[in-house]
This record gives sequence, C-alpha cells and structure tokens, in this order.
Amino acid sequence: MSRIISRFNFNPKEWKQYVHYEQSRYTRNLVGYDDKFTLLLLCWDKGRGSPIHDHAGSSCWVKMLEGELTETRYNLDADGNVTVKSKTKMTSEDIAYIDDTLGLHKMENEDPNNVAISLHIYSPPYSDCYSFDLRTGMKKKISLKCVHLQKNHSLIQLQMNKPEQTKLSQVSEIIDAIRTEFSGQHSTLSLSSFEASSSSPSSSLSSSPLSPASSPLSSSPSSSPTSSFLSSISQSPSLYHAPNVHTLESILNSVVFDPDNWSKFIHFNEHRWTRSLIAFDENFSLVLNSWNKGQGTPVHHHGNDGTCSWSKVLMGEMKVTRYAEKRKSRRYTDPSLKNSNDGSPCSSLCDSHCEEDNLEVIETSIMDSDTPASYMDGSEGLHKTANASSDSPAISLHLYSPPYLECKSYNLQENFPVVYCNPTQYNCLKGNHSLQFKLQYQQHIYENINTLIDTLKQEFSEGEDPCPEKIQFIMKSFQLNPKEWQQYTSNPRTLVGADENFSLVLICWKDGQQTPIHDHNVSKSWAKVLEGEIEETLYVNSHSMKTNKCHLRVLETNVLKSDSVVFRDKSTIHKSESIGPSVSLHLYSPPCSECSSYNHVTGEKKKIPTCSIFKMA
Repeated sequence: MSRIISRFNFNPKEWKQYVHYEQSRYTRNLVGYDDKFTLLLLCWDKGRGSPIHDHAGSSCWVKMLEGELTETRYNLDADGNVTVKSKTKMTSEDIAYIDDTLGLHKMENEDPNNVAISLHIYSPPYSDCYSFDLRTGMKKKISLKCVHLQKNHSLIQLQMNKPEQTKLSQVSEIIDAIRTEFSGQHSTLSLSSFEASSSSPSSSLSSSPLSPASSPLSSSPSSSPTSSFLSSISQSPSLYHAPNVHTLESILNSVVFDPDNWSKFIHFNEHRWTRSLIAFDENFSLVLNSWNKGQGTPVHHHGNDGTCSWSKVLMGEMKVTRYAEKRKSRRYTDPSLKNSNDGSPCSSLCDSHCEEDNLEVIETSIMDSDTPASYMDGSEGLHKTANASSDSPAISLHLYSPPYLECKSYNLQENFPVVYCNPTQYNCLKGNHSLQFKLQYQQHIYENINTLIDTLKQEFSEGEDPCPEKIQFIMKSFQLNPKEWQQYTSNPRTLVGADENFSLVLICWKDGQQTPIHDHNVSKSWAKVLEGEIEETLYVNSHSMKTNKCHLRVLETNVLKSDSVVFRDKSTIHKSESIGPSVSLHLYSPPCSECSSYNHVTGEKKKIPTCSIFKMA
C-alpha cells in the first residue's frame, strides 16, 4: 500500500479544495471514504500538533503533501508506561505507516513560519481512539466526531405512521425510486402512490411534468460559447426520460429519516458543511448535506444550464436566502470570454466578479423536517442555504438534474466539492465514457497531459473540424499537475504531444520575453496560461486608400492571467509578452511549423519558423 501511495503525484489544485486551517489546532478534512477506509486531508498551522495517540486497531498511512512534520513514536509497555521510541522529520512526498503493533505516535508542525499538509488513509475507519499523557501515563478515550446524533424513536415512528403515503426508510429504496422516475419505467415500488401535495409551497412553480423541451438535459442554448456544443458531449436523448416534478418531490417527502440507515453518509465537520455524494448518473446527483451549528453555503447558484433541484430537510431547521444583484460589475481580462461564464457546462456561478455587498436580499424562508420538499427550476438564481440553528446540527437531502457536483462561491474564490463515499452508485464514472461524464458535469478535470492528448486526438479525429468553443472548454477544464509540466520548463519551447491534426506545445517565458507581431499561418490556436501572466496585443492589418499601403493598427490589449484560455483563428495577428516568469500551453491545428511576422509600420510580413518566434524584449 505504501508503494502504491508513493506513486501518486497528487495535484495541488485538487487537494487545496479541502484545505482549511485553524490557528488553535490542526484540522481533519474529509476527502472520501467507504466501508473499508477513510481518506482525510490534515492541515497543520504553524506550531500545531496532535496529542500522543493510538489508532484503535486500524492501519494508518501518511503522505506529506506540503511543508514538514515531525513524527515522534512511543512504546507502550504492559504497565501503561509511555517512552519515546524514535523521532523522524517528514518532508514533501515522504510516506509513513503505523498501526498499534508499532506503538503510539504524535505528529506536529514544529515550523513557526510555515504551514504543513498531509494526506491520511485509515483502514478500517474509526471514530474513537485513546490519547496518552507522557507525564502521568494516563490515557483518555477521545471521539473524532464533532457531533453525536441521538436516535429519536418516537419521531421515526411518527413518520412511518403518516397515512396514505409510501414510506422510504432505506437509502437504496430512495435511489431506486429516483432512477425509476428518470427511466420512465415502473418498478415494484408503487410510484403511483406518490401524489403531489396540495400544500407544497412549490406547487405554484410547476404544475406539470417537465416536458422534453424544458427538461434539464435538453435546455435551449444559453449565451455561453460552450452551449453550442453541449449536445455533442451529452447522452443520447433516448436515454433520458423527463421526470415529473411533483413525483420527485413526493419521493423526497416519503423519506423516513433513521440515523442508523443514513449513518454511512452523515459526516459533520467543525468548520464547514459536508456534501456526501450518495448517487450519480447521467440524469441526476443525490447529495446528503450535514450541517454543523450555524454552518452554511456561500452565495451561489446551480449554473446557467437549466439545473433543477429538489431539497428536503431531514433533521433540524434550514434557512434559505435568495439574492438579486444591485448592479452589474464585470471586469474581464479576456474579451473572448465576455457574455459567458467560465466555460463550464456544470458551472459555476455568476459570470460577474462582484462582491457580496453588491447583492440585496429578496426572500428568506425557514424549512424543517415537516416542510414539504422544495423545488427550484434554475431561474431562482443566487441564494445561500444555512443551518438556521446556532445550537443544533441539521441534515438535508438534495437532488439535482442534470447532475450538479461542485458548489462554487458567487465571487469565484472558493470551491466546495462533494465527498465521494458510495462508489457502487457511480457507474457512469467507470469505463470508456467516464471522462465524457466528467467533462459534462465537473468544472475541473484533474488528469495528466497524456489524457489531455488522448482527448484531443479523439476530438480532432472525428472527420470534421471540432467546434473551437468545445476545444476551448476542454483546455479550460483540464487542471494539469504542475509537478508534471514543470519537468519541461528547462526548455523554452517543448513539443509535448502531436499527431497529423494538431500539435501541443509548452512554452516557458522569462520576465519581459515577447514574440514578434505574428500570425499562425494556416493554423487555429488555443492558449492556456498555466502560471504567471501574459499580455497579449491584437492587431488588424488595415489598408489605407489614401496611401494605398497597409499598416498595423492595435485592436486591443489584454492581460491573460493564470488559467485563462483563449482561442485565436488563423487570421489573428497578435503579439505576446510575459509579465514576470510564466508558463503557457499552446494547441495548434493543423500543426504549426511556420508563421508570418509583421512589420509594425508597413504591415509587411515574412515567413519565419515557429521555433524562432521568441526574442528578448
């Protein structure tokens, strides 16, 4: 197992989604789990450490991701005496293993100036262990849970005794009922008994089933440049059955919440709510949210692609606040991204980079376990959901169609991913089509360069030129591991992939390095900034009727920041200059072996090899 873990080079862009620090102590952040293991990201602020502890009979693997930790191991003799056994410094990429047969240990960040991050795997999972006092030899049982739920038998019985309604107490029953509705086929579960409640506050939102024309997966294209190609990466319409809004509401209303049946998916965190992904396929995602006291989402919405959502409070009280923008405030660095969001079909949030103080509250509502399931058709826009209580936890169930996995804050500063915890219900992520599902439903794809090359080969080999916006979206979605592309940075220009249809080139820029004014001959091009900033100036070659001569005129200048992706047609004339050391990835189709440089004054052009395009400012 240690050998397997050592071979993984985890992408910092991926694991930083789970990072959270506390000044008073280290934090434990849930990444994923199942019945056999738990995967946690531990964040250690300056000078913070764990107590001396055992592992409750479990095996523990540790991999350092950032910073340094000191692991001190201890012997525990038959009389309960604790003595120091060894002390080891762990740095980035180091692996450690311990179980109770090897003794006790503690881990601490002794660095007063830097934080540290480590990845921990525990098998089997455990929720209690013992801590030990080195001075007194006393041991104390400590719980790793921050919330302890007590089973309310009378409430469960009350839910079961509700008349004239099918009861769903098992998680598998709920998943089957939802899948049955999306498939359009009846099962042994009596879906005919699910009647929309006339008291439902959402009944006025939709009094009829979703028609194919208005269903989430067949919504009309939006203004986003990616909308024109969504149909090419979505599933066949024949696989999709438009569900009845009220039937899905009734399924959630039929849920009987028994903590014993849901315990696998209930995970409370001390500093933010947990989103456990219960089920996911091409039609929907089902998420259980565990909210500690006072926790809530950032202001967000569920994307601009017609995402519908249903939610039901299972325990506690939830507060939903809806917002509207006071004014628009857009600040773009790339004009090709105007009138669009970040290019993700599962998206994000508002395309403006306004702050929350540009919002005004338009509605607030309180829901509890007696409140019927609510429905949102995607038009409600910005909102946030929070535990209404500062004293008690809450639990809620959320259904999204099309699937919605990543919650991103309105100001685009934070991303809150789901916790993968039920792999038997993620069949769509297995096999040859798994990447297509990720591209459709996840904003970011954490894959390597070879996977990007294979994806591009597939897109360019289908006989016709692919949609430029689709390629731009793919380039935007792939979040490459810096540890992978940094191996090429010793060369200014490296060909990392190519076939007869395209070439993929990594370019390393020194501070102030610039290109001449140039085009790409017959090639279309896409560029993604991986690190740093690049200033790009676009030109137009104008013909003067008065002098009968051509001259270049500046069209516009933009700063492309890290993670920006732009598309340039073969007719584009531009110049690029690095603002500080930078790295960018360039895709050319067909492969670009030569281009034309332009005289700024006369507009005269001449052919030059692509490899000689760079010069020092």
